[in-house]
Amino acid sequence: MHPHPEAMTPKPGYAAGNILNMLIHLGADLTGYDFSGLSVWQACLQGMDLQDVNFAGVSLEQCTFTKSFGGVLSVSFSPDTKRLAVGTTNGEIWLWSLPDLLHISTLAGHKGWVRTVAFDPQGDTLVSGGTDQTLRIWDSTTEQCRHVLTGHTGHIHTVVFGLDSHLFASSSDDYSIRLWDASTGECIRVLRGHQGAVRSVAFNHDGTILASGSWDMTVRLWDVSTGQQMSVLQGHTNWVTSVAFNTDGITLVSAGEDQTLRLWNIRTSVTQHIFREHTPIGSGRSRSALMVGHSPVGVMIRRYAYGTQTQETASRHCQVTQAVLDPWLSVLMVVG
Repeated sequence: MHPHPEAMTPKPGYAAGNILNMLIHLGADLTGYDFSGLSVWQACLQGMDLQDVNFAGVSLEQCTFTKSFGGVLSVSFSPDTKRLAVGTTNGEIWLWSLPDLLHISTLAGHKGWVRTVAFDPQGDTLVSGGTDQTLRIWDSTTEQCRHVLTGHTGHIHTVVFGLDSHLFASSSDDYSIRLWDASTGECIRVLRGHQGAVRSVAFNHDGTILASGSWDMTVRLWDVSTGQQMSVLQGHTNWVTSVAFNTDGITLVSAGEDQTLRLWNIRTSVTQHIFREHTPIGSGRSRSALMVGHSPVGVMIRRYAYGTQTQETASRHCQVTQAVLDPWLSVLMVVG
């Protein structure tokens, strides 16, 4: 059970996982065991002391652990979907390869929780932000930190790239939004107007408009080229926690802790639909929408298709914290 790391390459199969499960069942002390280079599938490691166990280069498909490697606060897929970046409560960013779920590396540098991570559209750059009030720009190939950006005076909640890899936006508890040059790390402009923490920002399809959602219960639209506020969308009765554009650039979805999701026409600043718990999208040609959420008492998954509501798993009184629109005007709502 102590294979030499250089002699092993991950191969599909359940043998290593079965042996590991048998050792666990027999109560074996796993301290110091070397599983490097193996494919360990479906091993149940919950409650196990894994001190000094070597899992370097291991494919850990469908394995369960007592807890994650630090609380997970944010995730981002690379554009080619071959990598996953995970921001954690221990200040680290974990990079995993997909679909084999191999741990590639750990990026360290933040002095607090990493609340947000985002790959650029090319996949060459990763930006992270957190409770230490800094943003870090990483080269995703060399895994080196290129820039540490300061300026925000509160926790950073969101980073999001525009149409290309040069411009990204960040939002913070300091009521502000900042636009940054990803190449130089320069702050291009600061957008002010919200009267509460800015929890979410999103660019429209061509990167000319930025939407923001805030604890002041408003959604605001900004002209990216000038930094001027274009309009204020009002209607939520509690914190707005997520905003996202449809690919048409006209429809915006916002989600909040008032347990509603709203669709807006940004040209008219008018609410097109309000989705509430137990309320279907409506009649007509509404395309399907998947709503997923959790609360202290469970998980809610709802699918809306052509005006009918199909409930798959339910819990009540969920607060909406994230929403995403797909190209077909379907709605993915994450509640939590």
